[in-house]
Amino acid sequence: MSWRWWAALIGLCAATAGACSGKSSKNDDEPTGGDDGGDTGGAGGTSQGHAGEQGDQGSAETSSGGGMGLSATAVSGGANFGTAPGSMSSSTGSTEGTTAATSTGGASGLPPAPEGWTCLASAYDDGSDCHCGCGIVDPDCEDASADSCDVCSFSGSCAGGRCPSSIDRDDNSRCDVPEGWTCSPFLYGNGVCHCGCGVVDMDCASASVDDCEVCWAGCTGEGCPGPIDPADNAICTGVSRQWTCSERFWGDGVLCHCGCGALDPDCDANDIEACDRCDFEGSCSAGECPGTIDPDNVALCDQPSPPPDWVCYAGFYADGSVCHCGCGAVDLDCPDDSVDSCQNCETCSYGNTCDVSVDPEDISSCRPAPDGWTCSDYIYGDGYADGSVCHCGCGVIDPDCASLAASSCDACSVGYGSCAEDYSCKGIDPEDNTRCTDSAPAGWACDPETYGDEACDCGCGVRDLDCASSDPGVCDLCDAEGSCSDASCSNLVEDDNTVCAPEEP
Repeated sequence: MSWRWWAALIGLCAATAGACSGKSSKNDDEPTGGDDGGDTGGAGGTSQGHAGEQGDQGSAETSSGGGMGLSATAVSGGANFGTAPGSMSSSTGSTEGTTAATSTGGASGLPPAPEGWTCLASAYDDGSDCHCGCGIVDPDCEDASADSCDVCSFSGSCAGGRCPSSIDRDDNSRCDVPEGWTCSPFLYGNGVCHCGCGVVDMDCASASVDDCEVCWAGCTGEGCPGPIDPADNAICTGVSRQWTCSERFWGDGVLCHCGCGALDPDCDANDIEACDRCDFEGSCSAGECPGTIDPDNVALCDQPSPPPDWVCYAGFYADGSVCHCGCGAVDLDCPDDSVDSCQNCETCSYGNTCDVSVDPEDISSCRPAPDGWTCSDYIYGDGYADGSVCHCGCGVIDPDCASLAASSCDACSVGYGSCAEDYSCKGIDPEDNTRCTDSAPAGWACDPETYGDEACDCGCGVRDLDCASSDPGVCDLCDAEGSCSDASCSNLVEDDNTVCAPEEP
């Protein structure tokens, strides 16, 4: 072999040995791909974090890359990515292939994280970085202070930026977002000066509008400076774009309106005690103060969990938007308990005809169908589509029917109680759409199923469709439930098989 070949081989081996040197990124003497963003190339540091803001809140741990610039990277997962790709080892520079565990259970070789840990389970007590804002203090942290934090912006963390971000100074398991902050809590202390958020961002050098970097996330949908107050970049000079109530009540100098999406300038403090009106039109609260107003941010509502009796979608309860009725419990969005307040009653009817389908005595319940209705209660007066679907063959006229005539019929729910032969209402009585031509007529005292069942039933108060005449001699059965006779048919009137002769004294 030539000396050039040997030289190249020796160089390759040296580079590989450097890449596999096993130096830990936790070593104080080694640079990391950590909070300072790391170096790339020769040091091999890579990172995942908030795009365009920081180099590494994804906690990329690296080992020396050697002369060839090789990198061995362990990525715990950045906040903007939300995944932990593979749990690669920083001490060996090789991929172990262990899948990152979630906070509810450990993967192979990894113990499960304790209850209350909100970040990826693989980050808990990983022997490497102190992860903060994860609900529980990471055992990898020297103490509970924010000064111990290595990684703050991580999947599941309450923080959104480079350490210390919004991490509580004395309890690094949680964030400390100031009262009155109206933008997303992840934007506070994420390294960018956000303005119009109710409180001056800790990332802003001052309260001047000149320091603003992002304004559209707050009280204005415009770029900076927009209507941001020149001397107080926490507020807008005009009506906030987040204001949902009538504009004329914004800073009207009369009342502190709460639940309107933005803090009313008339409110002395961001406190429920300052609220004068909570159920104003446009407010997220339908009830009088305190209603469902968030006590920590009176511009918004705090949606409670639905009561046990609630049968509708949980997210509909006190959603600050629609009064849902017929849901088993009264919705807090309903200003009162009258049917007129109901805006949605899909559990009671397809067509939201609340005035017909909701019980006027209890708006949490559906109005029961009347006695004699044989079809599903759900379709009685359902007002489906345009409010004109007339269901026939159900024993009682549907309120959606224009008349008793069969020509009014729109649907016959075969299999759900209608006597019709098919969904096109075949067999419906032309003059009485509550019944079919072979349905038991009024006065039939026996089981309705026995009328027209191909057996002549007698003693039932009305002549059976199956009986050729009124002569008792044509009777097949006389003891159907409800018949005045018995199996012998002996007590029927001589010329009328529908009734029985009076018993002799």
